[in-house]
Amino acid sequence: MPPRLRLLLGGCLVALLICAGCSGGRAELPRDELYRRLELAGKANLDLISEMQGRIGRALAADLAAGRRPSIDILTLSGGGDWGAYGAGFLRAWSKIPADDPRAMPDFDLVSGISTGALIAPYAFLGLYDRVDELYRSSSTDWAREHKLYALASGTSLYDISVLEQRIQEESIQILAPALRARTDSQRSLLVATSDLDLGILRLWDLQTTAADPERLYQIQRAAIAIPAAFEPVIVDGTLQADAGVMMQLIAVGRVQGMIDALEVWNRANPATPARLRYWVVVNNRTHEPPRTVQPTWHGSLMRTSNLMLKAGVIAPLKNLALRTQVLRNRGIEAEFRWTAIPPDFPIDDSLSPFDPRTTCTLSDLGRRIALSESPWQTLAPLYLQHEEDAGDTSAAP
Repeated sequence: MPPRLRLLLGGCLVALLICAGCSGGRAELPRDELYRRLELAGKANLDLISEMQGRIGRALAADLAAGRRPSIDILTLSGGGDWGAYGAGFLRAWSKIPADDPRAMPDFDLVSGISTGALIAPYAFLGLYDRVDELYRSSSTDWAREHKLYALASGTSLYDISVLEQRIQEESIQILAPALRARTDSQRSLLVATSDLDLGILRLWDLQTTAADPERLYQIQRAAIAIPAAFEPVIVDGTLQADAGVMMQLIAVGRVQGMIDALEVWNRANPATPARLRYWVVVNNRTHEPPRTVQPTWHGSLMRTSNLMLKAGVIAPLKNLALRTQVLRNRGIEAEFRWTAIPPDFPIDDSLSPFDPRTTCTLSDLGRRIALSESPWQTLAPLYLQHEEDAGDTSAAP
């Protein structure tokens, strides 16, 4: 059985075994305390979004002072497990395109990521594209070893990722934290997300601020990749955090009106140099499942529908960002939306174990080829009805 399908089936198995043995051992928080924490976490999310939008004016002013066209460029990186090698390879090749080429990579004002995208995000923020690509290309099946069946009844995850944890911890503490502290920027933002399983909400984290505490930076990075049932979740600030892919595959949240207000304020004050907004989205996944024959069994239908639901979790935020772009255009603001993803018909050997270098190197190579192609970006929102290479949502076209 393909390993990615085993993750899903394993989740069901864990649920069935939960009565046989559960080693959680956490004290139950009173209802009032949970709601108090929910209110505080929700406020922290909104405050962070407001703070990031408040940096827009400073970023535009910095562009103008440097003789550049005032622009807000947002890079968004999706989840996808070891398929993050696609995004790492894409970014590495994109970063090599000369500045005078129309396809050249801009300077990003906001970098955000979920799951594997959360691992890539700080490297992208720092411009360490070669390093993150080599990280994925040097992956090993030792990064995620299946626990034995007897361990599932009392364990907290299906996979032992202690080797991967050590690698992430070393990178977070020795490389990322020092570099982020040295690059603290008042107009740029680095944002990742987790799912707060206790509070039932998406949690947003500012990694620039977090870098002041290297161990906490690692803790949040580790929580961001905690695929439910597959990888053990992490307690952060007293609540249980896991992979944000449970709730969405891309960070597509924020106060749209706040973005509009900030850009309109700039344009009124600087009519000769109006601002533009560009979304660049790298999907470390397919947007659609390739066709295959599905057996009419509970197992066959469960695996297939679970994969389809995951792909819907990719399409929905892409459409959200496309519609947000259209709202901005309707208000007279120049806005663009571009995305790239693993083509649905690209062959990937699902029989290989997670983090097998045959998968990661193949997808890294694919990302590089697409980034250097004449048309690396899609500009139409994908549809639920057909593949993205067919006619998409024309309302999202630039």
